[in-house]
This record gives sequence, C-alpha cells and structure tokens, in this order.
Amino acid sequence: DIKLAKQFPEYATLANPQPLKTTQIQAQLKSDEALLYFMTSNRAVYIWVLTDKNLSWTRASLERTRLRTQVAELRKALDPSSAGTRGFAPDAVDDLASSNGQGPLKTSFDLKASWQLYKELLQPLEGVIKDKKHLLIVASDALTALPFQVLLTAPPPISGVDESAVYRQADWLIKRYALTTLPSISSLKALRQFAGKSGRAPKPLIAFGNPVFSSQKSTSRVAKSGVSSFYRGGRVNLAALAQLSQLPDTKDELLNVARSLNVPVSELKLGRAATETNVKALDKSGELAKHAIVYFATHGLIAGDIKGLAEPALALSLPAKATTLDDGLLTASEVTQLHLNADWVVLSACNTASGDKPGAEALSGLARAFFYAGAKSLLVSHWPVYSDAATLLTTKSFKAIEEGKALNKPIGRAEALRRAMLSLINKKEDKLASNPSYWAPFVVVGEGAVQ
Repeated sequence: DIKLAKQFPEYATLANPQPLKTTQIQAQLKSDEALLYFMTSNRAVYIWVLTDKNLSWTRASLERTRLRTQVAELRKALDPSSAGTRGFAPDAVDDLASSNGQGPLKTSFDLKASWQLYKELLQPLEGVIKDKKHLLIVASDALTALPFQVLLTAPPPISGVDESAVYRQADWLIKRYALTTLPSISSLKALRQFAGKSGRAPKPLIAFGNPVFSSQKSTSRVAKSGVSSFYRGGRVNLAALAQLSQLPDTKDELLNVARSLNVPVSELKLGRAATETNVKALDKSGELAKHAIVYFATHGLIAGDIKGLAEPALALSLPAKATTLDDGLLTASEVTQLHLNADWVVLSACNTASGDKPGAEALSGLARAFFYAGAKSLLVSHWPVYSDAATLLTTKSFKAIEEGKALNKPIGRAEALRRAMLSLINKKEDKLASNPSYWAPFVVVGEGAVQ
C-alpha cells in the first residue's frame, strides 16, 4: 500500500481514499448541493445529509432483511429481462421494445412501495434538502441496487386513466433533484480534482458493442451457475463465456447514437470488431484519448460472481484462443492502464451499476478504474436498457450539455440526465416511455455538477 501510494498517488486516492473531516467535505460542496450517505445495520438504516453549511442525520427503523426484500421487489418490476409476475417475461421484451409503446404494459411498478421507502429514508430530512437542486448519493447494501430516481416524494396519484398517465403524474424524486452517485464520501475531493484537470477531447464518440460470444445466435440469458465457471485454473474459460447471450439490440443502439451525434460508422466497433485487442490498440495509438464519449454496450460481470477473479470486467468478443493481450474480458485492472480524456464513459450493460442481488458493491470497481484512466464521469445502467431508450437518454443528455454551453448557461451532467429522463416521462405519444423500467436505468457516477 505504501509503495502504491508513493508511485501511483492518484490511484491510491481513488482505490483507498482516506477519511475526510466534515469541513473538508463541505468545502467541496456547492451551495445548491447535498451529500447523502446511507449506512445499514441489521436493525436500522442511518442516513447522514451534509451541505456546505450543515450536517444532519436520522435513523430509519428498517431492518436489513426487510430493506433487501423491498428493493428486490421494486427491481423485479424495473428489469425488463426479469421473469415472474412482477417483471416482464423474457419473451415479451422484444415485443415491448418493437411496439414503440403501443402494446399493453406487462408490469406494474409498485408506486406505494416506492413512496413508503422514500417516507422511511428521506422524508425526515426534507427540511434540509428541499432547497437543493443536486443530491450526491453514497449508498450501501441493498440501496446500491436501486436508482434513487424511482422513489416517490408523495403518495401515488389516484386516477382511473391508463397506467402510463399515472406514471407521468407520479412525483418521482427526479422531478425535484438532479442525482449523482459517488463510490464513497472520500472520493468526492479526488473526483472533483480529476474532473477539471484536462482539456476537451476533439472527437465526439467512439463505441464498442454487440460483441460476438458464440457462433450460434443464442438469445437465452446465462444461468447464474455458469458465471462461476468463467475462470478455470486462473485462466478464462472461453467455453463458459460463449454462453453469454448475444446483444443484437446494442448494434441498433450505437448506430442510433452515432446518427444523432453525426458520428461516422467507422467510429463504431461492432460485432467481431468489439474486441479487447482493438480497445488496447486504439489506446496505444492515442485514439481513445481523442474522444469525449467512450461507449461500451455489452455485458458487465461483477467481482465476486466470477470464480477465480477478484475484479469486475466488461465482456467483449471472444478470441479464438485466450492470450494475455485478449481473453475476451476487459478487467478493471486493464481499464486503469488506458489513457482517456472522456467527459463521459457510458456503460450500457447489465450489472455495471449494481449487482443482481441487493448488497453487491455499488459500482463493481469499474467506476474507480475508469476515473483513474481519465474519465470525468460515467453513465452506467442498473439493468438491460431498451435500445431506443438508451439512445434517447444518452443523446439528449449529451446535447443538453452542449446546448447549455452554447447559450452560456452551462448545466451539469446530472442535470442533463434529469432533463432527458423528464422528456421521456412526459412523452405522451409513447405509452412505454413513462414506465420507470424505460426511463430510469441510468445513473451518473462521479462528477455530475457544472465544471
């Protein structure tokens, strides 16, 4: 640890941040911000709120078991690939995505449960945060598996109209605040120092997506039991990785994003081109550092779920034979060796924001790795995203930032994502758009404020 801190101080600051005094944290907060920290125990959840001038806290009598159950139930209705009565049936996902919202909804998000969770966790602190515009959230345990924007700040609307209208009328937390996720309290200072230390990259976008895991066109999800065998004898088990489901929608997602940003198709590394070899080659040539947005649309694998590997990874196209250069997995330690100058790194992949089960590490280690590599902020998903929703949310966020600069009224990344989400919630012509499963998958991680 001493050697790492001496030779790689920036990495040590992110990977093993030292505690900061209250006054040091307050010095990093803007007048319109509040930092919320959640700590869970077996019998309660403790919530601290820190502003530039005050510190408050409260205790919610919410047992860990009940909290995990509540979050798990809410996620069932959010993840479009979940099976069960509260989620989309796997075979209904394509129908919903292709219907452009005109088909019947297959899920019903529990608005009452969302409101109840808000009442227990945040309502006691409303007096402290009501005048703020930006909330910075450090979650723990089950709360890492839930994007806070889906909490309701008031009782659900009582209406006889269709479900999409009820969703539009609901008082989502995102209607009040822009939200940013932080890896830890102590990381705030380091992230704000890193975010403003380099200039703007000249090119808009480079992306990797729709990787090839198998020669067969399989769309089935990987059984959880298969994840533990991805590594065998310390080496990647390519046969096990070949079980990963193909992601054909990510090709459409990236083509739509490129088209919206007027980016040539040559900047998209799709299918067989979405390889670890290409990522590293583009890094070595300096090309990665020339792009303001670096976009990965693929599976994220969480540390602890993979037997034999203590770090998370992004799955890319599988090589014929695993080598040190390319074994199909871009691990967090390999990410730290990249050289980025990205305003955004987008991880539009299942499991990159949180684990399938409540209590998993919030950011799976990938966030810290990308920050060290030079990313200013991340846009990461909590569940597999509809390709059209991903396109709208990302491009609207990117464009909101640029429009603010052009008008000399800059906005932060968290506010840009908030506006993108609200535009979908209010999209009356699309009945699916107001469903939180559609508009709420992404969170901003890192620096979400105006730079």
